[in-house]
Amino acid sequence: MAGEYERQGAEWLVVSGVLNPDIMPFYIDLMAPFQLSMVRLTVDLTELKARMDARGVDNAGWEEVLEDVQAYEAANSETPVVVAAGVPPNEIARRVIAAATVARHTEDNRRGAGDEQEPKPGIRPSGDAILIGGTPGVGKSSVAWTAFMTLRDHGTRTAFIDLRQIGFLGRDGGPVNHELQAATLAALWPVHFAAGAHLLLLNGPVDSADQADIYRSALRETRLTWFRLIATESALTTRIRGRRKGRNTARLAGDTLSDLDDAAAYRVARESFEAQQRAQSHSDSPAPDTSHLSVHAVAEQVLRGVR
Repeated sequence: MAGEYERQGAEWLVVSGVLNPDIMPFYIDLMAPFQLSMVRLTVDLTELKARMDARGVDNAGWEEVLEDVQAYEAANSETPVVVAAGVPPNEIARRVIAAATVARHTEDNRRGAGDEQEPKPGIRPSGDAILIGGTPGVGKSSVAWTAFMTLRDHGTRTAFIDLRQIGFLGRDGGPVNHELQAATLAALWPVHFAAGAHLLLLNGPVDSADQADIYRSALRETRLTWFRLIATESALTTRIRGRRKGRNTARLAGDTLSDLDDAAAYRVARESFEAQQRAQSHSDSPAPDTSHLSVHAVAEQVLRGVR
């Protein structure tokens, strides 16, 4: 995955997540020959408790969070720490990059050519994949996540991957790059499969059969079913304007809709509808209309043939 980003011209690969500091050496070894720097974000306990409360974390969950905090505090003190409160996210990001830059020059994690890892036998996953695609505003992310949570509640071991978020490269994530996203997907899916997932749920801006075939080829033996969500122009306009005003969703990574003015929101909705119409004449994939259905109802349509 890191190698594919490097081939595409990326100089940095930014990965966020909860990481056990005790296994940092494992990640350093896994990422060879790339140089890996870890930066830890922190906030005081009052701020952290407020954020957990906003997420609906109960007392038992809060105790687990506190245990994680204590583990991090007791871990390697040489890891750069950035306080993630009191300033806008872009300033926190600037501080993270500055800290990682210093770490790159003080810690030599890069291996020489003679120390490269031995190639490991590749896993050839099978199973099934569901791809929920469509143009902006049709409800891809909401439907896909609801379907994933439904599968989880039914005990189906399922992997969830947002294609857009594994293909960010450039300002605001850069233009959609299906080849990059497919190459990254090909690296990620075997990891999920090896961990026990035999169903893969994907969502992303996949608008045509040709684009879907790029992911179908990347998944090889895994059978892919593509759903192209659609909506009326009126519904698209309402949703995109709602995203702009922040009523429907929190701002997502790579979201280019939240800063639109009224004129731009109407233009994007119109372009989305026209692209949808063009795709309809070149696609025989199932196309659930989300205009007047709840997210749960659309998710049930998608999953009808799975359970």
